[in-house]
Amino acid sequence: SDFLQKYPDVQVDLQLNDHLQDMVSEGLDVTLRIGELRDSGLIARQIGTTHRVTLASPAYLANHPTPKTPQDLSQHNCLLFNLLSSQNQWVYEKNGTRHSVRIAGNAQSNNSEAVREMVLTGLGIALSPLWLFHDDLKAGRVIALLQDYTPQSLPIHAVSAPNRRQSARVKAFVDYMADALAQAPELQAIK
Repeated sequence: SDFLQKYPDVQVDLQLNDHLQDMVSEGLDVTLRIGELRDSGLIARQIGTTHRVTLASPAYLANHPTPKTPQDLSQHNCLLFNLLSSQNQWVYEKNGTRHSVRIAGNAQSNNSEAVREMVLTGLGIALSPLWLFHDDLKAGRVIALLQDYTPQSLPIHAVSAPNRRQSARVKAFVDYMADALAQAPELQAIK
């Protein structure tokens, strides 16, 4: 709403989808994509970073030992967001050393909110964007795990088709989103 108050003559058709859409055939001016981009003829600008956190509900942890290292995750029911290319390989860093673990679980989804609900109901552990669980962490509905290890962050890009690159409305929106994401507490790493 702040963007539309600032630019009242711009019309927005907001479409929410976790799938990678074909911008040209869908007639989209700009999309926001989280994760590494595949090589394409699209124009991309990184406008933010999604920090991720490994977490579980207190109910899950009451029945399972708390993992101390990424390798411990191989003994847990890990819930997958299946649209990332590294879906069953979770990567962490500690003191300059990379720790990679292949995880498995009995549930996965192509929707972040569905993974969130699975975690909240105590089904398992997820590696998810901090912004998705920001309020749940503050309220104690979930607990951050492996805090000595830094999960691999994901870039946030604004992507547009090459023929839309010079559009004033797209530039204004992308600039606005870059500023908004830089100020969003939900996108800051856990301290």
